Amino acid sequence: MGNGMDALSREEREEMRGNRFPECWCVMVSRSKTSWGWGVVVVYGPVARQGAEALEKVLTGAGFLAEAVKMSGHTVDIADLRKLVD
Repeated sequence: MGNGMDALSREEREEMRGNRFPECWCVMVSRSKTSWGWGVVVVYGPVARQGAEALEKVLTGAGFLAEAVKMSGHTVDIADLRKLVD
C-alpha cells in the first residue's frame, strides 16, 4: 500500500514539497464501506489549490476510501459534512 504521494505526478510531489502555505481539510476516510471516521488533514501545494478531488486522489492512492470537505478556519459547517454522508 502506498503513502498517497504515489498517486501524484513527480511534478505535483515536487511542487507540494516546496509549498509552505497549508490548508486544513476535514476528511472522512475508511478502508471499508462499513466503517468511516473523521480526521483533519493539512494539505500543501497542488492538492490545496485543486481542492477536494486532489485530496481524495492522494488518500485513495494510500488505500483509503475517502471524501473530503474544506474546513472554514477551525470549524466545519455541518451542512458541508452532511453532504458527504447523504
